Amino acid sequence: MKTHKAPRKPGMHSLHDPKGSTARGMHSSGISSKTIIIIAAAIIGFLVLMYFMMAG
Repeated sequence: MKTHKAPRKPGMHSLHDPKGSTARGMHSSGISSKTIIIIAAAIIGFLVLMYFMMAG
């Protein structure tokens, strides 16, 4: 029972292995929100560039 509870605890895992917890956290919610922001920024920047090129 003790072995089953240890890996399930997120606090203990993050303290022991920060690299693993960070990767897991990014995969959970960080990556999706960050990716959406990056994609949106890229699309907006591309549209602005195209607009300026067409206008100029």
